[in-house]
Amino acid sequence: KTIQRIVLLAFLPFLLGSFMPAKDFTGTIVYNISYDMEDMDPQMSSFLPKTMKLTVKAPMSKSEVIMGMGSNVSIFNSDERSGVNLIDMMGQKFAVKVSSEDVDKEFAKAGEVEVIHSDETKDILGYSCKKAVVKTKESGKELTVFYTEELSSGLENSNTPLFKDIDGMMLEFSMNQNGINMHFTAVNVDSKKVSDSEFDVPEGYQEI
Repeated sequence: KTIQRIVLLAFLPFLLGSFMPAKDFTGTIVYNISYDMEDMDPQMSSFLPKTMKLTVKAPMSKSEVIMGMGSNVSIFNSDERSGVNLIDMMGQKFAVKVSSEDVDKEFAKAGEVEVIHSDETKDILGYSCKKAVVKTKESGKELTVFYTEELSSGLENSNTPLFKDIDGMMLEFSMNQNGINMHFTAVNVDSKKVSDSEFDVPEGYQEI
């Protein structure tokens, strides 16, 4: 496998079904992404994205990451529970459709998840965030989340296996995909009008 493919596979499960737009937030959120680099090949780490941009306008969402030698954009309709993943790698452009059946498969793979709520809070970008620990019962792995109820009631998480029971917009969270530990921290929240055309699929992508 090429390094690019490994990086892509690490992010696909997350991008294909993670952020569904909240009913009460329209705009963009930018996250910084950091990694547990202890055992990671330096060449591989250079291909990993450092930021993710989330654009939401119910019922649509779009996640964008720029990776070494390419980009990955996920467009999703939460009402239809379907979307498309746009891959631009070294000039080759592919569109991968995501069906509601694909989302169901991700839920099945995740297994049973337990959310442990905490009294701990943190201020992130002026928003009061509550702490929760998400634990997968099969593996026993724990993921820490800080979320705010000031931006949403958590509808954006309803189609995400790991975070479906988080009752607010996540502004800081961790996850592990394909052995890569990732930590996301919001660095900008911009509530604004978003054009419907933001979620159009550009020309030039080959459907696979």
